[in-house]
Amino acid sequence: MHIDWIGVTLQGNSQHALGLVRSWAGSLEEMSGGGMGYDRSAKIWDTGRVYWSTMRSDMGVHVRLPSSAMHTSKQDSVDLLTWLVRHNGNTTRLDVACDDFDYHLLDLAEISRKAQEDEVCTDAQVIDEWHALRGVGHTIYFGSRSSERLLRIYDKAAEQVKKAGGNAAMPDEFWVRVELELKGDRAKVAGQMIVDHRETWQILGAGWIRDFVDFKEPELEDINKARWETSRWWLDFLDNAAKCKIPIKREEQTIERIVAWVDKQVAPSLFVLSATVGHDQVFERVGAASARLSARQVQLINEWNTENEVTDVQ
Repeated sequence: MHIDWIGVTLQGNSQHALGLVRSWAGSLEEMSGGGMGYDRSAKIWDTGRVYWSTMRSDMGVHVRLPSSAMHTSKQDSVDLLTWLVRHNGNTTRLDVACDDFDYHLLDLAEISRKAQEDEVCTDAQVIDEWHALRGVGHTIYFGSRSSERLLRIYDKAAEQVKKAGGNAAMPDEFWVRVELELKGDRAKVAGQMIVDHRETWQILGAGWIRDFVDFKEPELEDINKARWETSRWWLDFLDNAAKCKIPIKREEQTIERIVAWVDKQVAPSLFVLSATVGHDQVFERVGAASARLSARQVQLINEWNTENEVTDVQ
């Protein structure tokens, strides 16, 4: 088990955070343009990137380290993550990966069959599969790119052949990788868990994987899939790890948080619409959204109206 990707935003003043990164990593090779909402960027350890804004100092500095950059740094990946988190870093993406090199425990065809025949317990709303139309390559996805958890199980040996510019020949070695990509609150909490449990975090990582995707052996007399035995090969691959949840405490939605979110995420788009199609069109669309309110959103309106002595929404 290893860390395969680190994405952390150092919060606070961007110039201060950038100075910390320079002192930590050494010289940065500045690039033209930016990315990820920032207008400036630089290379770090060849394939890593550092992003910052010259327009808004409150955006902090975002550091993105794929596995190749971590390797070039010659530093332990947990040490890298620890430094970033302890310098007021908010982990926004974290990938952990586990490989099957020698034991041949993971059969992609069998994994595909189990996914298709619903012999797996998973919170993923989407299960997808990809095959190379030409050459080799096979990946099974649990989850979507927009979700906070995405598990990939794929033929890593075939990927290496492709990266090396190989032809359609089958790779000689066996190498299947299981990769869990965490984003948002889950990445933030998982990053802190690794920092707090640096000697045993691999056990946690295996538990995170099993908590999200757990292959099962069907028991015809029991319709409750959760009670089925976990497939022996999956337990062996994960070293008999117990399921481990990433504890997420969702912040309660409030009017103040909605206002802050609109200011940060929606206001620029509303201005564009107002300046083009006009205020009336904007208000018409906002009004039409009343038919799609959730129960919690109606409750928020009614609570606010009660406090301000306004007639409730039904």
